[in-house]
Amino acid sequence: MALSEHFWKNVREYVRSGNRVAELYHGENDDILGGLARIVSDKGMVYGVDRHNPFESHENMQELQKLSNVRLLKASIPPLPTDVDDLDALFIREFIWTYPPSDGSENPQTYAAIDKAINVGGHLILHLNSTEQEIERGGIYPLYQEIISRQLPLFQKVYDCEDLLIYQKKCSKTSD
Repeated sequence: MALSEHFWKNVREYVRSGNRVAELYHGENDDILGGLARIVSDKGMVYGVDRHNPFESHENMQELQKLSNVRLLKASIPPLPTDVDDLDALFIREFIWTYPPSDGSENPQTYAAIDKAINVGGHLILHLNSTEQEIERGGIYPLYQEIISRQLPLFQKVYDCEDLLIYQKKCSKTSD
């Protein structure tokens, strides 16, 4: 599903206000990669996590790698860094994944990094790219669902439009 310019406009507004955005994505959508380039060109640190595909050869990825504030991560190659204490906003694309990873397993280190990023972040930006029907089919990874359900009470919704939800932390950083 292609993301609208309206969606990226709202994300860029957060980036321009000084927030750094981390996006976790599966790397199969060229529009996502183009959106990453647009976000970074405005300002911000981007964490790109690709679960399966060798995306480093993509022209947008090559451009992103030239920028000093970009870190490209591979979820399949441990260990994932968890040094995200300076992260203000976490942008999760498709936080409800409706397909299994290629090897049928989950990567606990990926979820640990997500958990910490949510814990220290000031904002949580969710792109809901799944229909209610897909959700009802149980397409939520158990660890991911647990992290989201545990962390959301710490946030209050400040933006809700189409498939974009933005939450702001109710209080300051929480302890682990």
